[in-house]
Amino acid sequence: MLSPTDILTVLALSAGIAGAYSLITSIQSFRHNLAIARASGLNYVCRPIFEYNYFYVVIQPLVSLLIELVPASWDPTGYLDFYRKDWRMHCKFAKHAQLGNVYWNVSPRYLMLEIGDADALDEITKRRLDFVKPQWVFENVRLFGENILEAEGEAWRRHRKVIGPRFNEELNQMVWSHAAQLTAQMFPAWTTRSPADNAYSPGKVSEEMQGLGRLALYIIVGAAFGVSIPFSQESVKLSPDVTAAISFAESLHLTISNLITCMIFPNWLLHLGTASTRKLARATDEVRAYMRSELLSEAATLQSEAEAQTLTRHGVVTGLAAAMVPDAAKPAHNQIKFQEAMGNIFLMGLAGSATTADTTHFALVLLALHQDAQDWVLEELDEVMADLGEDAEKWDYKAIFPRLTRIRAVMSETLRLYPVSPVLPKWTADRAQTLHYAGKPLHLPAGTVTVLSFPAVQYNPQYWGADAGEFRPQRWESSGAVVGGVPEGAFAPFSKGARSCLGKRFSESEFVSVLGSVLRRHRVELQVGEGETVQGVQERARSALAGAKTYLTLYVGDDVPLVWKKR
Repeated sequence: MLSPTDILTVLALSAGIAGAYSLITSIQSFRHNLAIARASGLNYVCRPIFEYNYFYVVIQPLVSLLIELVPASWDPTGYLDFYRKDWRMHCKFAKHAQLGNVYWNVSPRYLMLEIGDADALDEITKRRLDFVKPQWVFENVRLFGENILEAEGEAWRRHRKVIGPRFNEELNQMVWSHAAQLTAQMFPAWTTRSPADNAYSPGKVSEEMQGLGRLALYIIVGAAFGVSIPFSQESVKLSPDVTAAISFAESLHLTISNLITCMIFPNWLLHLGTASTRKLARATDEVRAYMRSELLSEAATLQSEAEAQTLTRHGVVTGLAAAMVPDAAKPAHNQIKFQEAMGNIFLMGLAGSATTADTTHFALVLLALHQDAQDWVLEELDEVMADLGEDAEKWDYKAIFPRLTRIRAVMSETLRLYPVSPVLPKWTADRAQTLHYAGKPLHLPAGTVTVLSFPAVQYNPQYWGADAGEFRPQRWESSGAVVGGVPEGAFAPFSKGARSCLGKRFSESEFVSVLGSVLRRHRVELQVGEGETVQGVQERARSALAGAKTYLTLYVGDDVPLVWKKR
């Protein structure tokens, strides 16, 4: 029988052997990847650890913090930039200016190809079967079940067949109207607060961002379940359905805000933890229970309905429930599993609750900084209101939305500079591929990760000119195209090809409705507090934009107090 000392010795020896094996295989794979990069003729950068390594993902914020302490004179080439959190967003096109529109990022295990070339990006997004999503990167969106975002192959086609038709003009009309109603309830608080209450506070989440996030959450719950939640609830008598939906929305927000924690720790363990983790566990339970109840209830109702495929009072959930209803005549690609329906409802909440809210917040800060651009927007808005009236709640989606081209230009320019998701990883999986770059074929071995860097492409002066880093919505034509034209892959905030975002028009409808509503009688400016200067406040706002951060989506990096002035 082994003594405790013998057991410890065996364990230590085993750990040592495992560590040595891991180190040796890492060195071998690094040398292999480096040889491929050198043979290609492209420039490359070497990193000792794979960027999507789970351990590195956890410690990266600490690494980034430590790098901030390193004097710039110690890193004249800027190599340490590659270890900063959100480095592609902060570097934008700078690394590609040094290393080329396409270059290798060499590390152990996986070889990465950094894409800042419009034609290469366009080719990758169009070759859906050759360049697929690495599912190990998207595991955090699978908390409640498989969904359209991370699915591939036949599973993706089935999800797309079921979900695609639910994102239609009827839904966009609902989003438009609901956004106008919620904005009308939300906006007065922005115009009546005192300068002292709105004073700058480092790291504070502004009232605008809080309100926009809540508005977006209520819109997405309404779109999914057909329940209209009022923004102001204190003086309104709420039905049981609305009360349940509000509780679900709050729990959904808490779950999304702590998504990484929910993915790392099982829910039963969270229930055993601190008061905050128990609260999170209860929220996750409520999200699951509410989605399950609504799906099963709607599926039971649809069992006897003849028009099960239509979008009825319960919004998108009706379409998902309809695809769950057993039907012998229904082909397999028109059916979806219960857990997949749950996964797609959660994905809607995840994708829709923060993305448009963050983009709208970026746009408000940019318009406050660039009064000339705001004047340009207001000029068109005034023309439309002269024809169709000032009451945004009565604006007709089909009449107004196509005419507000300059607000849509603001959205496009905001997304160009501050894409919701700055990068999109794809990979060649188990097959080698050939990519075309600079008129030549480029061999990519199996297992190559191609990182589509939207900031690199969308700040590339080769496509956007010398003012690529400037906010200039006037560069967009009323048709949505860019004045002078750019390559097709130079602008891809909603991705491109068959895998482009289904919620593009949904997001545009919300953005235009909200911005049109708040700007119809007011203009937005930066608040200059007591003892502050206009120049100092502008520099602080620019710093907040330059320091944009990512948690699931990109958001403004610091508090930017805004003031709303009657016009």
